[in-house]
Amino acid sequence: MNVTNPSIAHTQRTDYTELNTILMGNELLSYWQSIQNIQTDELFGYELLIRGPIHSQLHTPDKLFSTAMENNRYDELEIECLATHFSKLNELNVKPNVTVNISPRMLFNETLLELLYHYPNPDHIKLELTEHLPVEEWAPIKEKMNQLRAIGYEFWLDDVGCGYFDVGLIDIVQPEVVKLCIKLMKRLAAGEDFLDELQFVVDKVHHYGGKVLAEGIEELWQLNTVKQLGVNYAQGYYFDKPCLVCA
Repeated sequence: MNVTNPSIAHTQRTDYTELNTILMGNELLSYWQSIQNIQTDELFGYELLIRGPIHSQLHTPDKLFSTAMENNRYDELEIECLATHFSKLNELNVKPNVTVNISPRMLFNETLLELLYHYPNPDHIKLELTEHLPVEEWAPIKEKMNQLRAIGYEFWLDDVGCGYFDVGLIDIVQPEVVKLCIKLMKRLAAGEDFLDELQFVVDKVHHYGGKVLAEGIEELWQLNTVKQLGVNYAQGYYFDKPCLVCA
């Protein structure tokens, strides 16, 4: 006999109700974190991150996205995330360089594609591919990527070196920017062998004309280390934390 814990069931129902309210009411929030060009000491742009309402149980991204996944509304959430970011960008007088997160499979979602094709400034948008599940076939994804590149979008590859995006994927996808996983930054003091491995990755990306971003920089010595490796961009708490952008 299956027995469901009443408190867990109640929490799940509450989370679903709150998720539905957030999605139906367009209550997602666009948070921004700076991306720094560490070779020129200039601001490059911002990564746009999504949050639920400030006082919501689904404010944090892990809770928000896990609830959407559990209730088969993950794709809907991704679409609303992109719409929220684009709406905020449309309110601004300036057009900064920004990255927005997209799962590779969403490049086949007609609703999301409509948002991308109708956005008026694609040359300022970097589509950051993220994935929590393995991608079995990249060829059709690359075809979609090239179609969007033709109208101005760039593609960045998130969390390389962690999870399903490994170093071998760089040669297959050849993104404009490779983002080195935050866990790699925590290993920068591991020794010369590890730094040699990172240097190999940086050189591999630079060889085909791409650039590299170090994610999760928290201390000056980390910044100096990746800068010496030739990393182009960096972001992390050393520079700033994600903040709510208000028009």
